[in-house]
Amino acid sequence: MSALQEQGERAAQIRPILERTFALAQSWGLVEQAGDNLQYQGQEHTLIYNPQSDQFSMVNQDGSCQLSWHEQLFLAKSSQEITDQQFREFQELGQWLDTQQVPQFAASEVEVPNSTARLFEQYASQGESTFKLAAESTEDFYRVQVDNIVYLISQDAETGDYDLKREDGIALTTADLNAWASVDLWLDELDERSLIPGSSKTSDWESQTQLADSLLSSAEFILAFRHDFEAIEYDQVQQSYIIGLDDYSIGYSPTEDTLWVQRGTEQLASTSHQYLDEDSQTLTHLYDVGSITPTDIYRFQEWTTWLRLKQDELLQQQSIEEFDLTEKNRLDHDFER
Repeated sequence: MSALQEQGERAAQIRPILERTFALAQSWGLVEQAGDNLQYQGQEHTLIYNPQSDQFSMVNQDGSCQLSWHEQLFLAKSSQEITDQQFREFQELGQWLDTQQVPQFAASEVEVPNSTARLFEQYASQGESTFKLAAESTEDFYRVQVDNIVYLISQDAETGDYDLKREDGIALTTADLNAWASVDLWLDELDERSLIPGSSKTSDWESQTQLADSLLSSAEFILAFRHDFEAIEYDQVQQSYIIGLDDYSIGYSPTEDTLWVQRGTEQLASTSHQYLDEDSQTLTHLYDVGSITPTDIYRFQEWTTWLRLKQDELLQQQSIEEFDLTEKNRLDHDFER
């Protein structure tokens, strides 16, 4: 094997490792815009990706190594020689990525997941407005955020074909496809959701009470999820912990022990001294009831269904991490003995 062929083979193994590193940094919010490029600056190297030219580069912080690719082609002339030591270090990085469960990169051989068309049609059925990237374009787009990454889903009006892409221009990875598999599960769950409470057979007040029970129960779950897995800021003015969801806000006042939900500036429902009535399994002490619509309930059902899927994933991940930590401590103890 010639030296040039060997360098090409090493570069072919290194690029997926660097792409996985870039994808992980992107999921952690560490990728920044630098002119036309997207850039991740790590402790040992900087990764640079240009979505327009599809050029991907890595530069060591000490300048000892620079590697470049254009449309998956390794640019040997503009890259430095990959030494045995550097190649071993890249392999070790790949092994570390495996321990972090970062999936293999799947750049160009991806099929548009079924969830793309399903979600597009759901938005369309709800009357959500699309947008175009160019006035003469035949593609209609929706912008969607999944697991902190923004995607564009589209349908071509001429061909009827659906497409999925990341807004940041990075090629889809297996991690993206896994996220959209969760979207498929979410849509399945919504299809099987229970009927929205409240019916024409009940009085307006009884119907609104049923809607408020459902709305506040969902709000309580959403707040608990954010408390357990993310963060909730305390609003000094309203003296409440508040989170925003599109046009809605959910708040909890610890001083008054009150949970409330607003749409814009309109209070939809609130409850104090939260607890479940053991006989009816509904929230008691309801206030501000009267303006809730089935659309409000449906939106909260969408959010709680998605978060329950995420909760299962996060709890499973926590169990794995706790097991790994326990196993590491046991091995360290055995080694010390």
